[in-house]
Amino acid sequence: MAWAAYDHSEWNDLTGKYVHSNLVDYKSFLTEIDKLDYYLKRLADIPIEIFSEYSREERMAFWMNAYNATVVRIILSFYPITSVEEIPHFKEYRVVVAGLSYSLTQVRENIFRQGFRDERATLALVDGTKTALPLQAEAYMGPQLIDQLTDQINAFLTNETYNQIRVKQKKIRLSPLFEELAQDFVLGYGRPAAKSRYSASERAVISFIMIHIRDDEVVQWLKQEKFKISYLPKNMQLNDLSGDGTFE
Repeated sequence: MAWAAYDHSEWNDLTGKYVHSNLVDYKSFLTEIDKLDYYLKRLADIPIEIFSEYSREERMAFWMNAYNATVVRIILSFYPITSVEEIPHFKEYRVVVAGLSYSLTQVRENIFRQGFRDERATLALVDGTKTALPLQAEAYMGPQLIDQLTDQINAFLTNETYNQIRVKQKKIRLSPLFEELAQDFVLGYGRPAAKSRYSASERAVISFIMIHIRDDEVVQWLKQEKFKISYLPKNMQLNDLSGDGTFE
């Protein structure tokens, strides 16, 4: 039986209100923490029989929303803070979907990296830092998920806060996420090369970028493989709109 797309309206409303300029207004988000709790409870309580019948994209959107909403909820429990590093055992907090309970680490590593194996979706899992992709100001929805991820990844690749691809300087400074997840790209984006100055995982990352960036000049330049790859440092500062993680 084909089920209608799940209603993620609470999360869609909350992110639409409290995500601005790629940052989260946690201070204001606190005023609607009950609405967030209600949404997370709905995700936890959906019958497994219904959840298992959803399409791959619907289940992926479900887990992405649940993961990102849980991260926000954890941060709100400890706010005001300036970094998730202030939260004890942060990545061991649980995400619950259809009665299935996994830690943040298990969701990212097992459900996404080993299960869905869609690197766009793995990249879109937030962790409350300024290294991660920005939390989107909308919920992921199964029927629109591919378009949403396509837009999000292009924005990530072309924003110099996260990736600096400079054709004239012949240099690339990539997000540290590409260094951390490099091996994940080999299966889907690996390219054979008899001779190359880059490793197999580096070639795969570059292939991923060429496929998903909307810039023909950059794509043509990357094909030449005449550049040096380095990585930006991690920024563990909280992705907080207030900037200081404090109350006035």
